[in-house]
Amino acid sequence: QGVDFVDILYLHRPSSKAAAMNEEMLNGLRKARDEGKARFVGLSTHSNQAELLETAVESKFYEVVLAGYNFRLEETVGSAIAKAAEAGIGIVAMKTLAGNYLDKEKTIPINKSAALKWVLQDKNVHTAIMSIHNIEELELYKSIMCNIDMTAREKEDIDSYQPIAGLYCHGCETCKTQCPYGLSVPEIMRAFMYAYGYGKTLKAKEVIESLVSNIDFCKNCSECQVICPNRLNVADRIKDIQRLKNVPSEFLT
Repeated sequence: QGVDFVDILYLHRPSSKAAAMNEEMLNGLRKARDEGKARFVGLSTHSNQAELLETAVESKFYEVVLAGYNFRLEETVGSAIAKAAEAGIGIVAMKTLAGNYLDKEKTIPINKSAALKWVLQDKNVHTAIMSIHNIEELELYKSIMCNIDMTAREKEDIDSYQPIAGLYCHGCETCKTQCPYGLSVPEIMRAFMYAYGYGKTLKAKEVIESLVSNIDFCKNCSECQVICPNRLNVADRIKDIQRLKNVPSEFLT
């Protein structure tokens, strides 16, 4: 209310090339831009990111991509981000802290300064969006705006994280078709991240409840057939996070 236009209007989270190129959606974005209601149009990606970044390039339409990018995702989407940037597309990074912690007990925090600087040092990333919860975080991110050079300790921290699987789901969707019962494993992994990475248990419950009820089919499997290439224990995560279905929403945050 009271806003004449937005700087960027995103098509939020299309799941595939076909979804990103849906003519009805493109027409809506085009109309908003032509009428001056949006300066630029883009898309946001949470999964299947490499394909969607390539789609943005091929479209000759999208001007900005909001993509999950952090020190865990260089091999997964780094080259696609570089290709998009070379084509003149603005790259906005999110999920830069890769889950905030390496463990669900939250005893091993990720160095926020190191993680954000790692992203911003990539010449193909133009800016990043961050969640700010307190004054200390605001002051930290403000200081990084003036100096993105990583200290020796920050480089060591990033290197030390690599052998640890951590909490962060890479969104590669390799697991998508592996479950014999058709569980939406990527969505369940997203719910796990909401709960343990970001402390958003109510949001995690909403994701779990939006899924089909056959999440309980895991009890029929003596051994999980889903193998994560990034070493996440999928079976343990499903068993853990599905408990939220039985927790009243008023007890969650």
